[in-house]
Amino acid sequence: MSENLLNLAQNFNHENENKILNLIAKGEFTDEEIKALLDLNKKDINIALSKHTNLKDEFIEILIENSVYMVVSNIIKFQNLNEKNREKLIDKVTKMPEFYKDVIRDLKEGKW
Repeated sequence: MSENLLNLAQNFNHENENKILNLIAKGEFTDEEIKALLDLNKKDINIALSKHTNLKDEFIEILIENSVYMVVSNIIKFQNLNEKNREKLIDKVTKMPEFYKDVIRDLKEGKW
């Protein structure tokens, strides 16, 4: 599966994106595969990775920098955060309190 996923990422197109999303929902990946997917910086792929893959701290950090609301929400719900990434998320959501009001509420309630 590794070569297939890397090949799909390297030859990215709309059809490959759907195949990649299906693979993400089903499996575990190497660091090289995850990095190749993050390098694509595609919203739907990042959402799927943040939900279905147990990510290392360095990959969570990459996701936080370019994340949309669903990625932020998924990181909080499905990933184990170190203190550095937790602080980055807090910084990100407090810059746009109206947009992230549900996330901020969960933070204040101690849910993450």
